[in-house]
Amino acid sequence: MLVFFACGSPVGPYSAFSRPAGAAESLATRLDVALRAYFAGPRREEKSGCTTFAGPGTLRSTSIVGTRAVIDLDLDGVGSSTSAQSQHLWTVLRRHAFQFPGITEMEPRHHGSCAAFGAAVEAGQCLVAQRDGAAVPGP
Repeated sequence: MLVFFACGSPVGPYSAFSRPAGAAESLATRLDVALRAYFAGPRREEKSGCTTFAGPGTLRSTSIVGTRAVIDLDLDGVGSSTSAQSQHLWTVLRRHAFQFPGITEMEPRHHGSCAAFGAAVEAGQCLVAQRDGAAVPGP
């Protein structure tokens, strides 16, 4: 499993660091472990200019519905309203979700709501990322 951090600048370029993951663990568990590792921040040996977007309390939950990863965050108090910050968060979530072949879509939420995530990052609507790079209106 990989954990991606912005290195050199708060918004990239991104570096991938390998972390152990059990092959028998479910897809949802592996995604959850990867995202929790990201929000916990880089390890000492990974810190050379690498940063995370927000702290460990940011990730509320992850689940897999069909082939869609649903990532629920707590963005209260997290600076996500500038276009650079929003793009960075979107990129980080996409990289973590789409490293797993069984995931074809990623739906970020804020306190359980895709629309609230869209409002928090000033996207204006609920968006779902697709593996091919497209972002489509969500449910």
